[in-house]
Amino acid sequence: MSRFAACQPTQQASFDLLELACHAKEIYLKKLQENDAKLKLHCYRALLERLLKDSHPELTKVGKIGQIKHAEHLPFTQYATLALQKLGLDGALSADQLSAASTECADTWKQVVAFYGLRLLLAPIVESLLLCDRMMFLQEQGICCDSVPVFDPVLSPRNHVLIAVKHQDNVTS
Repeated sequence: MSRFAACQPTQQASFDLLELACHAKEIYLKKLQENDAKLKLHCYRALLERLLKDSHPELTKVGKIGQIKHAEHLPFTQYATLALQKLGLDGALSADQLSAASTECADTWKQVVAFYGLRLLLAPIVESLLLCDRMMFLQEQGICCDSVPVFDPVLSPRNHVLIAVKHQDNVTS
């Protein structure tokens, strides 16, 4: 961490922020343009997490659901039932809770997609801040460096490489 970043009130980037920086908005844009059925899965996951937090506040973090085959073609109630089984929380939510949530999901999934899209607009900014901090740290050590894009960000938003040249005479120990 650079001295500049170390002096800021919030020094540590959260896991969610670092995870966000790993996503390419170009891939999501392609899904939006294709009207990909998988887009509603963001709503499914968000809604399931909210239901669990409301019903079981002792669950501080919902585990990773992993992949559910053909989830984009399932109704929310079936998706949630399979996801709860994968999480080892079978029966944690009633059929009535899942049914009511299914109706809510049908009405709000596009808002969740819009929110996720807005989050992704921040991803390149976060990635740039991380790269700038690393460059500043190297420069504070007397090391000349530059950031160079090496491939298409659609392959990975982490498409920059830091090139640094260490000169023996101006390196501090």
